[in-house]
Formats: sequence, C-alpha cells, structure tokens
Amino acid sequence: MKHTFLKKYFYYIVSLFGFVFLFSALLLREINIGDYHEKNDEIILTITQNWPSKTAFQVEDKITKPWEMILKSVTGYSELKSVSDFGNVKLFLKKNPTIEKQELLRLIRNVYLLNQNQFPNEVHFPRFVYENQNDAFVILLKRKSEIKLTSLEELKQKIIKSNYADKLVYQPKFESEIQLEMRQDFLLEVSRPSLSEIYHSIRSYFDVISFDINEEKFYFRDYPEKYLEWEKVILPFRKIGFVPLKRMADVSLKKVHINRNTRVNGESFESILIQTNTVFKQLLLQMYLKNLLEEHDDWEIVFTSHEDLVCHIKEFLFFYLLIDFFILIYIGAIRKFWLEATCMVLCFLLHVIVLFFFLSLARLPIGNSGIALLCFLKICSPFIPCERCLIVKKQIYSLILFLCICLYYHWIPLSIMVILFIFINGVLIYPLLYKLPFILINQTNRKINLNQNLKLPLIHRILFAESRSNSRYSVILSGILMMFSMIISFKDVLAPIPIFTNFGSVQLARLEFPTYASESEMNRITKQVEETILDHKLTKLLVVTQKNFRSDFYIKLSEFTNINQFNSLPTEIGYFHFVHGKNEKQMNVLRFTNQNSEKMESSMKKILPWLKSQKEIEEVVLGFQPSSEGIEFHTNPTSRVQMGLDIDPTIKESSFILNPSVVGKMYLNETLIDVKLKVKQIFSKEEYSKQPVSDGNGNFLFGSAIRESNAIQNFARIYHKETEPSMEVFVKGNDVDWEKIENGLKFILKDDTTLFVERSIINSGDLQFRLLFLVLFISILVYRQKHTKEFISFLITILMVWKLQSVMFARDYLQFTIVIFSFLFLRLKFPKGFIRILYTNVFFLGFLTLTYIYPWNGGVYLFESMFLVFLFGFIYLKLNDRFLKIKTS
Repeated sequence: MKHTFLKKYFYYIVSLFGFVFLFSALLLREINIGDYHEKNDEIILTITQNWPSKTAFQVEDKITKPWEMILKSVTGYSELKSVSDFGNVKLFLKKNPTIEKQELLRLIRNVYLLNQNQFPNEVHFPRFVYENQNDAFVILLKRKSEIKLTSLEELKQKIIKSNYADKLVYQPKFESEIQLEMRQDFLLEVSRPSLSEIYHSIRSYFDVISFDINEEKFYFRDYPEKYLEWEKVILPFRKIGFVPLKRMADVSLKKVHINRNTRVNGESFESILIQTNTVFKQLLLQMYLKNLLEEHDDWEIVFTSHEDLVCHIKEFLFFYLLIDFFILIYIGAIRKFWLEATCMVLCFLLHVIVLFFFLSLARLPIGNSGIALLCFLKICSPFIPCERCLIVKKQIYSLILFLCICLYYHWIPLSIMVILFIFINGVLIYPLLYKLPFILINQTNRKINLNQNLKLPLIHRILFAESRSNSRYSVILSGILMMFSMIISFKDVLAPIPIFTNFGSVQLARLEFPTYASESEMNRITKQVEETILDHKLTKLLVVTQKNFRSDFYIKLSEFTNINQFNSLPTEIGYFHFVHGKNEKQMNVLRFTNQNSEKMESSMKKILPWLKSQKEIEEVVLGFQPSSEGIEFHTNPTSRVQMGLDIDPTIKESSFILNPSVVGKMYLNETLIDVKLKVKQIFSKEEYSKQPVSDGNGNFLFGSAIRESNAIQNFARIYHKETEPSMEVFVKGNDVDWEKIENGLKFILKDDTTLFVERSIINSGDLQFRLLFLVLFISILVYRQKHTKEFISFLITILMVWKLQSVMFARDYLQFTIVIFSFLFLRLKFPKGFIRILYTNVFFLGFLTLTYIYPWNGGVYLFESMFLVFLFGFIYLKLNDRFLKIKTS
C-alpha cells in the first residue's frame, strides 16, 4: 500500500471513517445477527370473507365461485387456492415476485368493489392479510403464581414502550366467556319472543344512545362491570314489553381451555409471548426484562429462542477481549510497543464497526460463521503485514462476474456475501486503518516482528519435519492415496446440500399443514406429535407455539438423541422438518379433481385400499375431511305463502338454537372476553325434528308439519385449487416407484369421472447448493499459471477436508466456506514460510487449545472452525512439499 496516497488524502480518509463510525453508532440497535436463511420465500395473500350460519356448499356456490371468476381478471399471482368452510371462505394467492404487495392488494380491492353486486347482501367485507413466515426471535414469560400481585396491563405497557418488542401476545391459561343460556321452556311458552328477537334485542341494547331527562344529557350505555349484572339487563320487545334477562336465561362465567397456547414440556400456563425481528433487539430486551421483572416478581423468563446464538455472541466478546488483553500485556507491557499495541486494539475495533456499517447497508445478518471468521482475523491481527496483498486486477473482474452469475442462478448462497465482506475488510480496511496513526506522526517505517519470538521450535519440527524418504515406492504410494481421497470426496462435492448452521443443542422445527386443515385437526395433530416427543424423551426442553397452518417446535435435544428418530413422528397430514436443513424429508401429495364432491369421495374409497397394499408405501393419510351425515330441510311453498313470508323463518330459528352466537364483548379482569347466547338443549338428535319452533311472530309451528327433512352427506370443507374442486391424499414411503403408482391410479379411474391431476412434493423449501461452484469461485482467486502444482494441492486439500469435516463433526457449508477464506487470507497477506510459523505460534495454538477446553457451547463451534483451518493449512503444506519432491525425483 503506497504511503504517498494515504498522505495526500489523509484528512479525507479520516473524515470518511469518522462519518461511518458516527452513523454506525446510530444504527447500533438495528444490527442484524443470525445466519441468513436461504429459502424459497413464498409470499401468500390470504383473503377471508364471512357469511355467518351458511354451509360449506352455500359458501362455495355464492362466494367462492364469484371470487374465482373475478380474480381471473387480476394478474400478479401464480397460484390460487380456496377453502369453503361453514360460515366463511378463505382464498390463498401466491404472489409473483414481479409485483409489489400493495399493488396486488389494490388491484384485488378494486376488482371486488366493482363486482360487489355478485355477492349476497349479508356477507361481511373481506379481510386481506399477508402471511409472514419469517423466523421470529421469541421470549416467553410465565406467571409464577396464580395470585396476581402486579398489574398485567402495566407490565405490557412497559414492554411495548421499551421499543424493543415488535409484537406482544398475552395468552391466559384459560379463556373465560360469559354464557347466557336460554331456557327452552321459556321459549316454548305462548306469546314469548323468538330466539332471533332475543338475539337482536341484546345486540342493539348497548348500541343505542339514551337521554337522561334529569341531567338533560345523551350517553352511551355501558356494558356491566360484573358478569352477574347481566341478569339485571332489561330487554324491550314489541309485543310483551320489557323483560329482565334473568327471567329468560341463566348467566354464568365459564372457563374454556385454549388449545393454541404456547406450551413448555406439554404444560400450558398464563404467559406473554414477545417477538423481536433481530437477535440484537432480543438481547437488549432480555437485559431490560431482567430489571423489569424485579418489580413484577410474579413473572419469570422461561424460554428465549436462539439462546445458543446469543450465547455465542457473548463468548465471542469474551475471546475478543481476551485477545486484546494479550496484545496489551505482551506487546505493550512486556515488549514495550505501546503505540503498536494500542493501534492494533483500536483499529480492529473500528474495522469491526465499519464492517457492521456495510452489512447494515446491505441488510445482511452476521451469524456464527461470520463471528468465527472475525475471531480468526483477530488472532492474525498482530501479525498482518500491511504492505502485502497479492490480488491481480484481471482476477477481480473475473471474480465479480462469476459471483454475479452464481448468485443470480442460486449456485452460491447469498450468505457468502457476509463472509466476503469480512474477508475484504480484513484484507483492505484493517491494514489501512492501522497505517493512518503512523502517517499522522510520520513514522511509517516502524515495524514489530513477533514471528520468531512466539514460535515453538519443538512443535514446528514435529509438524513440518522434512521427510528423508524419497524412494520411488513412497512417491507412488502418496500418489495412490491422493487419487483415492479425491475419488471418494469428489462425489460429495457434486451433491446438493442445504446450508446447515450449528445452533448448538436448541433446534427449531416446524409442523406445517395444508391450507384446508381445520383448526381442531391442527391442534390434535400438534398435541399428538408433542406427546410422542415427550414420551420418547427425545428432548430436555420442548416449547411449542402454534400459528396459522403451522406449529413451531423449539427443541433442546437430549444428549444421546439421534436426529433420525424424528422421522417416525405421527404427523398425519402435517409435514415435520427442521428449519436449518437437518432431517431433510419429503412427502408426496396426490391430487384428484371432480366437479361433484360426493362422487369424488366415493372414488377415493376405491383408491385408498390399493395404495395401502403397495409394499413401498409406509402410510397413506387422507388430506380431506370425510363427509358426515346431516339434515336438509325443504319447506312446502304453500306453507310459506300461508305464513306470508318468502323464506321459512323457522330454519333461521333452528340455526340460533343449534349454534352459540356472540352477542357482545366485556372487559373483565383486564381481559376482553366474549358474551355468548346459547340454548339449553332438552331434546335428543332423533326428537329434534318433532320440536315446535317459533315463526318470529309469537306463533309456534311443528317443523314436521310445514317442512320435510332428509339425510344428506355434508362436507365440512370444500377445497379448490386453481378453481378445480380437489381432494388430496398424502403418501409417505421410501424408494417408491411413482411411475408405477401413477399408471395404476389412472387405470383404476379410467371409467370414472374423477381425474388424477398431479403429484407434488412437500419439502422444507430450503435451497440446496453444490460445493463445486464455491470451489470454482475460489479457484479464480487462487490460480496462478506459474504455480499450477500449488493450485492442484489446494484443490486436493479442499476435497480431503470437506470429507473429514463430515466425518469428524457435521457437514456445514458456511463453516467450510470460512475455513477456505481463512486460509486464503493467509495466502494473500503472508509469505509462504510465515504460514508454517503461524501454525506453530504460541498465540494460535493457545487459542485453539482454549476453545477446546472452554466449558460453554460457543467454544465448540469456534474450536471446530479453528481446527479445520489448522487441518486445511497442514494438509496443504504437506501436499505442496510432496509435489516438490515428486518434481525433484
């Protein structure tokens, strides 16, 4: 690096770094920590529209089909799914990457408003929500005692005002609701109001404005403060005047168990779930909560997600400060180079701040791999020669072009950009910063030589002793061993693998469900999987949180748990997988279609026995709810004319009798709860059609006299994919001959109206990468025409260490990447002979030993990384020596 350039633009460079330092200090809370998760991100727009008390068939006919028709005129989505349910419909649109979220939302809103007349008048306005599938950083608080010593609202407000929490969800152990149970004997008395009248009277009672004659003021009616005060509510009716609710119904406060609560080791409790969008915010929030919970001592922290990553950050700071301590003591106090020692400590700190500045601009997180590479650079910082950097301009141009191509086609993960940023900062920025203080005092020739002073001669002789055997047999044997190693390892280089990041013992797994799965079905399967994991004692800690169409499992593995034991969980229609590439397992889905749902279900009954009889197939699970027996009413038109009505009101009355309805909300014990109107049933299922029903005018009719009923097969949910009514079957098995299965299905259905449409594969969505493209990328930087043998040694070393990593530790793409870049850093910055000295250096070997004996988890990942760097350099240097001997022979 030329000092004339630095002297000429000294103050400009200092001003630039000063600006970066100040700007980075402002962005301190926005530091994004955590390895970048490579995944096929699918943004789903969910449209929900309610039509109360309507069957799935009615919803499909009057809402789903009009929606599918009008959405044909909208561009911007690649796939459309819909689920017609009792009382509502949900449509799921997979957004195209070429269109913005708000633009797609605006197009759909406008199309709906233009075609609103195609929908029934009673439907509610649709709700539009984009599903967020990002990993959240979670802290879970638990109330220790049932006696509430402090205010819940005060605690929630303090957490929200801290600006660390992005989302806060309070989850009670039980959910309370006020039930107004109507007595059926009251409803059957002469001249009593119908249930629909009572429902609308309660709804409208609190929605009116009253006038106080004495004070001459208008006021809104307030809901009762205590639940028993509901008995004193007096309702007005058209024919019988005012009636207190106590005469009609029994008021009670019931506790309802919540299935979607966050659970720890199967136990549900009153809790607060807090989410943040970065690990750094989670760390700051955790520190804030420790002080806050001293005031609210009836709450405690029971779980924090990504706790191993947070632990790694703390341990990185420990090693960082330990290295700084060594620099100040040895170089400053013992060797009396105080200026150099101070510059090393402060300039590397400023270099880290500059690095975080660039990463925040690029919106890239730094995770375990980046932290390990920073540790390696910190070790090398006292020995880095600032004038040396072996890079050719042509290589840089080729490198940038190849990198752009690889990132565009997803041949190399985007996570590698973080490692590149750290690598470039270590090669260019740190030496530049280190030189600036010496230019200021005009002492650019000051140098410190630590190489020979810290060298261990005995270790150097043992590791790099020259072999005296130059016989032809030893040369041939070495060549055979190298060829054998290359053949074994070359297959692994070509195989696609997900990016697996070692997060210690805590793993995040997901149980994902199809969009047509019911909430009760998802709750049942989640509980079933949870109980299986706990019964088999696969974990020390299991935290389960449930979301829309997925459940997250935070798993702290037991010491002797094999990850393959999770393959046999009873997931049924759910897909269980670990988020970061572990236990990669696929599930196949067979989809069938028919315009008639009943005929399609009968076709499924023919197919299932045949599928179960195939030897390769382990399990066959229905992806739909079988139809259940229901009752269909048909009112005689003559009876409707006699009643003077177009629609039979007794059917609506029956709906109120059979289904509880929410009539209001009430704030009780710092929580907003539902008030439900329901009827005490005094009849059996067989006697239901014989019961008299009010016609809404104070008259009672026997349903059997005016209407006929017949049994029907009722579908709880009707699923459409790309506007086609569909049913799916989930098939699990290994080495299945799918061509044979598909041909067999087509043969069975050849005379049927049901069609086999497609077979799709469900997987975790994690992108997979081949190491080959990373090797090609590095080769552009390493290759020199004059040093072909060294380049061949480098390639052979990559193959051997890649194989040894999977044998000795766990296969980790990012960890191996930092191993290559660490050695590449040594190649670019240090003379060839100095690499041997560094590997037998007290400083380097002491750090390697310390990470091995370090008692916490963070030392494991650092030890693995440093050991692989040491192993890589050792094998490379030995191979290089062997090639020189072959040349000499």
